[in-house]
Amino acid sequence: MVLPFAGLEIGLLAWALESLRTRENNYEILTIDGDTVVLEWRLGKQSGRRELNRQWVHVQCDCATPGRNCHLCVKSHGLETEVGHYLSDEARLKLAVTLKNKLHG
Repeated sequence: MVLPFAGLEIGLLAWALESLRTRENNYEILTIDGDTVVLEWRLGKQSGRRELNRQWVHVQCDCATPGRNCHLCVKSHGLETEVGHYLSDEARLKLAVTLKNKLHG
């Protein structure tokens, strides 16, 4: 009776390790260089790069409830890119303040 449960356990472990392996190459990079803001990301099989004019960038952080379920977006010229996928809500709020200060301060 132990063998089926051991097989199930090994299967779940293999699934968990594969899930972690597919996420190990995910990243987000936000660089401010003079008047250019560069966003680069990889999320699963999707990747991208976006260059924005610093003067037109708007940072928006919306939370479902105060300090919870926050989404941080960088907007410019009608394009919106969510950043901070791998951060906690508290870290997203801090990043929003830092970006606003760096971009417009």
